[in-house]
Amino acid sequence: MPATQVLPFPDTLPLRYGALVEPLSVSLHAVNRLAPTPGSPVVICGGGTIGGLAALLLRQHGHDVHLLERNIGRQTLLAQTIGTLPLPPDAEDWNTLFGPEGPAFILDATGAAPVVEMACQRLAPGGRLVLAGIFHHTPRIDLNLIVERELDIRGVSAFADEMPEAIQRLPGLVPFLDRLITPAAALTDLPALYTHLLSGAENRLKTLIAPNGTDGTW
Repeated sequence: MPATQVLPFPDTLPLRYGALVEPLSVSLHAVNRLAPTPGSPVVICGGGTIGGLAALLLRQHGHDVHLLERNIGRQTLLAQTIGTLPLPPDAEDWNTLFGPEGPAFILDATGAAPVVEMACQRLAPGGRLVLAGIFHHTPRIDLNLIVERELDIRGVSAFADEMPEAIQRLPGLVPFLDRLITPAAALTDLPALYTHLLSGAENRLKTLIAPNGTDGTW
């Protein structure tokens, strides 16, 4: 591997946090692409790995984060751990929170066509929507809506040069991370873990696997 692709990991941190460097870099890139004005509320659609870590970063920057997440357990975990605000899907609730114009900054981490269609309709004029999810169905978006309301829609493929900053930020995030990741499981547990994950029963953001099943001393 080229030396330019190898980054030092702090020897003061357990190695289990290294599993979060890549998704944290993607989340940091998404937050940078969103670039919300200081103090502005942000809507995040989807509280999985990327959306949840983006919410953590935005909360560290002092933003109120309204989280649209259908998994009640994950919604509760993020609210209790980092202070996200549960966001109902109903338009009336959005009007109450953000006024008739809607929120100015939305980050979608679901890749769900109906969610993005809704986000485009509820985004404030001149607002910014960042897409960080992978779509399995093509959204039906009225392009005239984008033109007439001057909406700013940006994509996030992975990360750019954020990985060194993500590693640098890890120590300050540790107090939150242990509640958001699972203990390390052994390789023999993989089949059961896949079944568990596919069932949608896991609330935490990252499932860790270690060769010998020990936590943090790989």
